[in-house]
Amino acid sequence: MVKIVNSSQDISLSEGDRIFERFHRGYFTQIQKIAGSGLRLSLAWEIARAHGGDIQLDAAILGQTAFILSLPVGDRY
Repeated sequence: MVKIVNSSQDISLSEGDRIFERFHRGYFTQIQKIAGSGLRLSLAWEIARAHGGDIQLDAAILGQTAFILSLPVGDRY
């Protein structure tokens, strides 16, 4: 298990359920006209799932965003 923490705008609980959807762009990226396609977190989720793991939003200190990446241990093949 790895915890990834980044300084950022807080993610509201209402958006927390949607952040891994393809093409979803958060409220702050829309109002601040930040470029992007909304694919990064969905790709990270797909890659984690392809390796038998998961990635999820975790509680963090205000002004930060945290994710927990879990991958299986040992040989899969």
